[in-house]
Amino acid sequence: MSLAELLSSENFFYMTYFNKTDAFLNDDFEFYRIYWAVELTVTSLSIPYFVLICYLNITTNQNHRNMRLIYDVYFFHYFFYAFSRIFQITASTLVGYNLETEFPIMLLITSYVRSLVAAIAFLIISAFTFERACATYFVGEYEARRHSWIFKTVYITLLIVGNTTAIWLHIGTIAIKIGLLSFVLLINAATIVANYHIHQINERYFEESHGENSCRTYSLAERYQISENIRTCKTFSQVFKCIIVVNVSAVSALAYGVVATSPRQRNLAAAAFDGVAQIYVYAVPTVALINSHLWKQKLFRGLAKLRLPSDFTTVGPLVQIESTFGDNLNIDKSRHSQQYFDMLKESWDRPPRLFTPF
Repeated sequence: MSLAELLSSENFFYMTYFNKTDAFLNDDFEFYRIYWAVELTVTSLSIPYFVLICYLNITTNQNHRNMRLIYDVYFFHYFFYAFSRIFQITASTLVGYNLETEFPIMLLITSYVRSLVAAIAFLIISAFTFERACATYFVGEYEARRHSWIFKTVYITLLIVGNTTAIWLHIGTIAIKIGLLSFVLLINAATIVANYHIHQINERYFEESHGENSCRTYSLAERYQISENIRTCKTFSQVFKCIIVVNVSAVSALAYGVVATSPRQRNLAAAAFDGVAQIYVYAVPTVALINSHLWKQKLFRGLAKLRLPSDFTTVGPLVQIESTFGDNLNIDKSRHSQQYFDMLKESWDRPPRLFTPF
């Protein structure tokens, strides 16, 4: 079977489907032209936004190394998705919206890349949740050690699942495609439940560590990690609330495109997925930024250097408090933070006590 025959076969599915003839017959063509112009603009603007978020992630210690690397995976792969989509829209416009006949190989490559990255994006929250489960298990010494096997396991799993999904989404039967999309929704539902239980486990540890009648003593490192786990679980809960409808809508749009029988239905399904995907793209890093103190601090200091007028750009290095005798004291935040982490390092140097939350 030739590539042209493969692309035009009944079971073949690729992202960026567009039937120009049907759009003209139904007077939809002008709508799609405007829609793609808006999408091209939004996608182009997302690239510098992701560069900024990636910079904040790399230059701060907001999260453990494994979580920072998982964020980098999400950001890095999104650039491939964005450039693939920009190429598809631009090339399709230049060749009269006949991309499947003029550049079939490039259409197939960019469609595969977008499918792969979409699968990774749908499962990235599951990767974060697995990392927090490991942080809960190794609560006594997780911050002191790299545990690089966690990131390697997550990344290899994402690549295997992502490539498998992308391949079968293109060439599989309708039943296989619907099964894959249902699997994605099932994994996300399981992730929400898992995040809730991890949150509850760490809340219980937090209460025990601050209780007077606790049956065991928690080290500073353990208490720090428990607090970090709770903060991260709360962040993920906000992400879930923000993207759950978007996630289901995107998967539903793909499923509708798979089972659609008319060109107009497939046109609408492709447009719906692309629109919902843009919301998903901005939602995850934005919610992460809102809930990341060091990211915001780094961003606001950068804005302050640019002398931008904003109530949020003032980041003072000193905190003013009053002594017992009413005198004003200035406390250097950086020295105060360094002293805290020196104490934390001393706690890490002690032999860790591992315990399972299950």
